[in-house]
Amino acid sequence: MRRRHFNTLLLGALFAGTLGGCVGVYTGPGPRYRPPPHAPAHGYRYRFDDGLIIVFDSGLGLYIVDRHPGWYWYDGHFYRRQRDRWDFSPRFDGPWHPVPHDRLPPGLRRRYRRDGDGRYRDERDRRR
Repeated sequence: MRRRHFNTLLLGALFAGTLGGCVGVYTGPGPRYRPPPHAPAHGYRYRFDDGLIIVFDSGLGLYIVDRHPGWYWYDGHFYRRQRDRWDFSPRFDGPWHPVPHDRLPPGLRRRYRRDGDGRYRDERDRRR
């Protein structure tokens, strides 16, 4: 009788152990949050293979193209201001395409705003 009781307990423990290992894990699509390759500090400089240098501006949250005033680099695209419009290009040498104000990088949208006439104004000019 004791042996039969022991065998029943042993069989129950084995059965419970195998069921406990059956756990469903969802591996479907979902958000993937990955850290950036690095967090650049203000003034961080990067040189492209062709010698072009960009410098990180932490106030704008993007790179300024060295020796090209009014040119910026953000998320794989170059941006430049031409009179009252903005252009962008994946390459420094073009081709350049117009970009609407609401599609500019956040730092440029904050710094350059349109006035009542639809012209761009530098935020610093408005404080003078």
